[in-house]
Amino acid sequence: MSTRCQIQIEGNTAIIYQHSDGYPEAVLPDVMPFVATFFKSRGNDPEYLAARLIQHMTNLADKQRAEFQKTLGSPHTDRGPDFTGYGVSAELHGDIEFLYTVKQNGSVLVQKARHGEAGATIAEFQLGMNPDDAVAEIKRLQGE
Repeated sequence: MSTRCQIQIEGNTAIIYQHSDGYPEAVLPDVMPFVATFFKSRGNDPEYLAARLIQHMTNLADKQRAEFQKTLGSPHTDRGPDFTGYGVSAELHGDIEFLYTVKQNGSVLVQKARHGEAGATIAEFQLGMNPDDAVAEIKRLQGE
């Protein structure tokens, strides 16, 4: 079963939906450095951040998919990108396990989610923090 998540940007009603690999070890290493680079260049701009973040994430997914198909020698290597995996919504999905919120100061809040509602806060990581340290902190907090 896929680990679904959503990423919301404070100040923007659009919420990014990620159908699989939504656990912190997979999301934070992609999202946190992107947010840090974006804030350094553009500052807090929720509309552009949401658009560019989903572009960044789908570009990574397309690249990983192409590499996977090439490695397997898939007969479908001539097909374009798979148009699934990511979406944009105005509300929280009922099947997500994690909710990530990029705050107006660039920090990333990580929460458990259940039945379409944000749950307990796991942690909040400041802008520019090393994502590997953030993942290690989550594991420590969860007793792993």
